[in-house]
Amino acid sequence: MNKRRYGDEYSRRKSGSGVKDRAVRTIKKTGRVKINIKRLAACLAVFLFVVYFICAVISQQVKLNRKNDEIAGLNESIESANRETERLNKELENVNDPEYLERMAREKLGMVTPNERVYIDLSGSN
Repeated sequence: MNKRRYGDEYSRRKSGSGVKDRAVRTIKKTGRVKINIKRLAACLAVFLFVVYFICAVISQQVKLNRKNDEIAGLNESIESANRETERLNKELENVNDPEYLERMAREKLGMVTPNERVYIDLSGSN
């Protein structure tokens, strides 16, 4: 008879209903829920890992967005420097042109050719 009883208990344990019955009996007897510390610790560890992982991903995304903004700003600076370089290269090509040199001497230095008369409008209108 012991073998039969052992077999029934084994089959109940295997199906999972025996564990449930024991838990219900323990709660009814003591009025308290028996807590499985190992399972609780494992669940807590998984939960903390998931929270840490989510925080790490969010942190990396914030850093990535900052770096992308920095890259965009640097690209704008590069474009501006390239435009300035093109302008200066064009000006450098014109340095040997006599007409350009004469125009720069008149505009920037206020020079005039010999025997040239310069009239200045003092009325203030253009």
